[in-house]
Amino acid sequence: MVGSAGAAPPPAQWLLINPYPATGAQDIAGINPASRASRAMQTYATPSAVDIVARQLQQTLAHGLDETMDLERNPRGGGDDAADDLTKAPVTARILLLAGSGLGGERVLQLLRTLQPVALLARAPVVLVVNGGGSEGEGGTASIADLLHKARSGRVPTAVGTPGERSVGHAIAGLLHAQWPKGIAPVAFNGGNGALRGIISAQVVASLVPLPTVMPFVTDPRIRILASATATRLPMLPAVPTLRESGIAVAEPGGWYGLFAPARLSAAPLQRLSTALTGWRDASTRQNLQVRGFMPDCQDAAALRRLVGNPPESAISAPTPPVASPR
Repeated sequence: MVGSAGAAPPPAQWLLINPYPATGAQDIAGINPASRASRAMQTYATPSAVDIVARQLQQTLAHGLDETMDLERNPRGGGDDAADDLTKAPVTARILLLAGSGLGGERVLQLLRTLQPVALLARAPVVLVVNGGGSEGEGGTASIADLLHKARSGRVPTAVGTPGERSVGHAIAGLLHAQWPKGIAPVAFNGGNGALRGIISAQVVASLVPLPTVMPFVTDPRIRILASATATRLPMLPAVPTLRESGIAVAEPGGWYGLFAPARLSAAPLQRLSTALTGWRDASTRQNLQVRGFMPDCQDAAALRRLVGNPPESAISAPTPPVASPR
């Protein structure tokens, strides 16, 4: 039966939920609990890494399903409450995009009990960024060897910025601190952009941040990517060496982005989702993600389940020391 003129269209069957604020998951990971509520209420900001993945995913799934795919931001708790909302929602075809760098270990286990993984979508490699050689502060770090020389010979520990205490970059900085306890001092900022500003303002000598945070500023002469924390060189930055090539042995940690569904969602819509995600492997989609600093990595539910059960952060065994966080 045709509805009356002017009637609102029926709600879309599918709903993709982005559980992070406009400032991104890294921002939420980097601030204290008392400040998270005000951050979560921000509606407008430069698109975060999660936003970029969410919008690309919305387009891919809408095209593959040939149905409307609504995208909703629900940042309450920075993702921690999203699983409970998903299990209680009346619309069973709701699906959730989660960024692995914004989750704690215990919460991951709880999510596994209430959600079912659908697919791994992409990774966000971590890079080491230094001052591009400006006149301020200790700029002009030319290589990893130069950075380590400063760490070993300086009377004051070399400050290395990170996006927050719960970030992968902070875990890597903790590993460096464990190797050179008197030479490296991790300093947590409120998100990746804060860690980049710390370099420009000479608050820190280097920062370990996700590549998607750096890519919009990759041509800025005030910053320079010194190395990547990856097993091999990144295709979008072939001239940038890895930390391993530079003599620093670390695991291959990095943030990840995965798609989850309610546990009660039946096999038929799950199969439709998997089929629709074939568009995620298209060359145009991969290129669109790579130029923004992501590593497209579309894998099945089993791969995402293994990753969630052993998050990249756990591959770094060194304890992260307490630090002072500039606010």
